[in-house]
Amino acid sequence: MIKLKLKRILVFLVILGLLIASMFVDSIVLKTIFVGLILIIISLLIFLRNGNSRQIEKFDETESDDILSKEEDETIKKPEINDTILTDADILERQTSAKIAQFVPKDLNAQYRKIALEEVPVSSSSDTQFNFFLEKTLDIIRNYFSAYSAIFFWYRKDKNQIIFYNYSSEEDGFQKLKYEVGTDIISKVILTGNPNYTCNINSNVEADLIKYYQTPIGIKSIAAVPVSFNNKLIGVLAIDSKNEDAFGPETIYNLGKFVRIITFILGVYDEKYNIDIVNQKLDALLELIGNSTRDYDENKLIQNFIVVLDKFVEWDALGIVLYNPEAKAYILKKVVCRVAVTYIGEGLPVDVNYETLIGNSIITGNSVKIDDASYGKYYLYRKNVLSDIKGSIIIVPISSAGRVIHGAFVLENLKKRKYSDDDVRLVEKVANYFAFQLDNLINRSLLEKYLSIDLETMLLNRQTFEKKVNEVTKITAGEKHIGLALISVDRVDKLIRKYSAKVVPKIARYVAMRLNKEAEDLMEIGRLDSLTFGVLFINREASVDNIWCQKIMQKISSEFIDYGDEKFGITVSIGYAGGTKNIRGETLFQSAEFALSKAIDDGGNKIRTFK
Repeated sequence: MIKLKLKRILVFLVILGLLIASMFVDSIVLKTIFVGLILIIISLLIFLRNGNSRQIEKFDETESDDILSKEEDETIKKPEINDTILTDADILERQTSAKIAQFVPKDLNAQYRKIALEEVPVSSSSDTQFNFFLEKTLDIIRNYFSAYSAIFFWYRKDKNQIIFYNYSSEEDGFQKLKYEVGTDIISKVILTGNPNYTCNINSNVEADLIKYYQTPIGIKSIAAVPVSFNNKLIGVLAIDSKNEDAFGPETIYNLGKFVRIITFILGVYDEKYNIDIVNQKLDALLELIGNSTRDYDENKLIQNFIVVLDKFVEWDALGIVLYNPEAKAYILKKVVCRVAVTYIGEGLPVDVNYETLIGNSIITGNSVKIDDASYGKYYLYRKNVLSDIKGSIIIVPISSAGRVIHGAFVLENLKKRKYSDDDVRLVEKVANYFAFQLDNLINRSLLEKYLSIDLETMLLNRQTFEKKVNEVTKITAGEKHIGLALISVDRVDKLIRKYSAKVVPKIARYVAMRLNKEAEDLMEIGRLDSLTFGVLFINREASVDNIWCQKIMQKISSEFIDYGDEKFGITVSIGYAGGTKNIRGETLFQSAEFALSKAIDDGGNKIRTFK
């Protein structure tokens, strides 16, 4: 680097010398020579500088690196001097620290935070949160004992079953099953209520002693301890290993400490579980209230209440009886039977009299509770027909505030004396909400029916009529003939000029009256605007539709309309379109409108068919 600077200074001095010499020399020839030399030198410098700039930069970098390396060497060669004497322990510590530092993962902090700050599942279910805790505990147990797997089992005493619940393992081949208590090691712990550890397991008996793996995998040692809660055996905690003599008495003692932690947390969740049951029933009631604003039909309403009833009380069979105004009788609207017994079918009428339980409830408006259906002859739905479920029965009438009995809920359980008076009162509250929503459904249906008609003519309004056309064309596309006739009163402007706009409602009611009078089956009639009407023909021949159109045109023009002291007659133009294949509501309307405009253009009082 220094040599390069000296060269640059030398070249500068040469150029400066030539420049000064050219100023003091009188000869023009010499001055010209000096100036030419200066220009040549400057040109060469510019050319060589561009060509060697990269080499110079590399040189500078290399030189800088050399300087730094020399400084580092000097630093290493000149350590900080102190009076400390290094011992063999100090040297060993420094060597160990250097090795440990080499193996520190880059994501150590991130992985730690991921594990330590993992969120507990946000769930209304205590089972979900307890399962999360248990899973983490099993991970700790497996790592603490250097076990191959750590498993937790539930024990159901009423069914004498062992239930595989959760695990931590390097193995995925588990049989996540329920099995009856037998001769395996987990069953032995259940039967004796005592802990057990077994080592040096022979491969020939592994499948018999350890049932929770799909196939024998070479387990040589297993330790299992009972888990009790509120003085009742509720499960088993087990660990296993592929090493012989992996466990001993100290393993059992330490597993006992983990069992105490699990049962303590289980006690917390047991209290929370009791609160959750109350909250679930409250949520179910609030859900019933909230659902009153939702859009649903009777079937969805029934399905919703079946789900809610399932949260409130236990039942093996559920029947919902509702009044059918068309049949003028109470029928069994819905049946859900969870047991293998013969049960009355849906849609059948029930006997509403004092000889049946359902009749007593509907007639009196009172709930019925039977603790033991096998004690006497209790006819549930129909006279002389006994229920095959010989257990408990409750029947709750579905009555609205006006004491209108819509029907009843019928719940049956195989167990005798299953239901309490509190259960009956609870179902009564559900029945009241059901009646309330059923009333809303009926009222809304009547309101929709009322809003779907034109108030002046009592025909379908345009929106409802167009919707009806679209629905029919979609349902019957390619199967049935669909026809549409558009009927328009002729020369409306002339009538309005002569009688004023007040004559329009009078004409509309007259045409509507004639259309309703001549209406036949499989027809829908609507008012599309002030004096234009539509007639939808469903599954009829086109020739039959045209005959009807000819008849209605003649009927309308054959009579006079009274308007004050005067009478006048009207004529109509009709446009007809129909078909079976590729018929859409929009296309049908366009075709009929085209035919109607053709009839009007031809002078009115005519029928034109779109072809």
